[in-house]
Amino acid sequence: MTNDDFGTMIDFNELGRINGFDPKEVNSAFIYLLHEGLIEGFGAGSSVMLTHEGIIAVESVLRKVNFDDDIPFNQVELFQLKEILNDLKDKINRLELGQQVIFNRIDEVFEEAKSMQKKDWKDYLLEQSKNWVIAQTLTEGGKIAIAATLEGLNIMG
Repeated sequence: MTNDDFGTMIDFNELGRINGFDPKEVNSAFIYLLHEGLIEGFGAGSSVMLTHEGIIAVESVLRKVNFDDDIPFNQVELFQLKEILNDLKDKINRLELGQQVIFNRIDEVFEEAKSMQKKDWKDYLLEQSKNWVIAQTLTEGGKIAIAATLEGLNIMG
């Protein structure tokens, strides 16, 4: 509806109708996204626009890296990978779920990606993340955040 312009307001009810959703489902989704801070409502109707957090959520879904390829990462994939790992660090930081030691390791894992095949890096990341999850520096919530990120990347599931 926005032709890839994240700054455009849309009618949320119209979006739901076009995509065949029940009005109750649309209302539930509207309330959920609003409370999660992913959309911002305008006026008394159902006009909405994505927030910065909403844009980040959309972009995270659009990231496509095939970690099973036995080839090096290209520059676009390295950029996407950096964004994914920064998002993980942000989640850990925001929820106060980890320590600086984990952040430094995440940065080191990214640097390793520059000289590894994607498939080898995937295995390396899995091994490193197991160490992070075992580490006493993360709470249970931090461990869940790491596991969710890996599942979202189709690295484990």
